[in-house]
Amino acid sequence: MNKNLRELLGDLPFTAEIDWMLRSKNRPRKDHFNLDRLQKSLPAAVEVVKPFAESAMPGKKVLFFATLHYWIEQSAYLGLVLAGMGHDVTLLTLPYSEWHKQKDKFTQRQRVLHTYDALACSRRW
Repeated sequence: MNKNLRELLGDLPFTAEIDWMLRSKNRPRKDHFNLDRLQKSLPAAVEVVKPFAESAMPGKKVLFFATLHYWIEQSAYLGLVLAGMGHDVTLLTLPYSEWHKQKDKFTQRQRVLHTYDALACSRRW
């Protein structure tokens, strides 16, 4: 898809989401924003942490903010450890692989969906 078309589609409601559901969800990502490793390994880690989290005393509220994909991976696992200790963890992300390069809205929305899918198993169990 060329850049102008991606800009146009990024402005139309639900185009990125429909494309994600029909075409892009199960395709390998070709840009620097790739959370496939996290998506594959996180479900097993969540299962390990669940018993500890369920029996832990309530802790503090913790917010992690991460933008680059490898920071999101690190924050997700650190947040999982803290959740296992009873803390209420929130992970805030942005859909950028390189902070100094602006991407079109379509790509940004697809990255949000990719992040949402990768972290799906870590939401409140």
